[in-house]
Amino acid sequence: MSQLIPRGISGKALAAIEDGWATLLDESPDRDRIAKRGELIFEIAARLLGESDSKLAPAGRLFALQQVARKHLRPSIHADSELPGLAGHRFARKLRPLTAFARLAVRDVKQFPEIEPEATPARAVALLSHRLFGTIG
Repeated sequence: MSQLIPRGISGKALAAIEDGWATLLDESPDRDRIAKRGELIFEIAARLLGESDSKLAPAGRLFALQQVARKHLRPSIHADSELPGLAGHRFARKLRPLTAFARLAVRDVKQFPEIEPEATPARAVALLSHRLFGTIG
């Protein structure tokens, strides 16, 4: 907490993330709660990185929704609705380690319901491309 409080990140902000995880225990997880979790994670991480971007919220939602769709094979959680707002947007270099997760989520959205294995050369190329150019999709 000694690193978080000076940057304006409270325990309450961290606790709000939990609700997005808790819904995964429900028979029918709430898509909005999952999306909010991603939004909050990206917001907090961006504060720690000392950077901001208006497109972080949709990138965080995209990541969280597609992560659940990928890991739990839940097509109803599919994140394709988040793609249009991110097309062509370039993220600042400081944010790219964070937004790289959203870049991989874009690959998953485009290939869904096929599940590409982790650590494939194509996923590595997507990460390198994002690192260099900062675009997601």
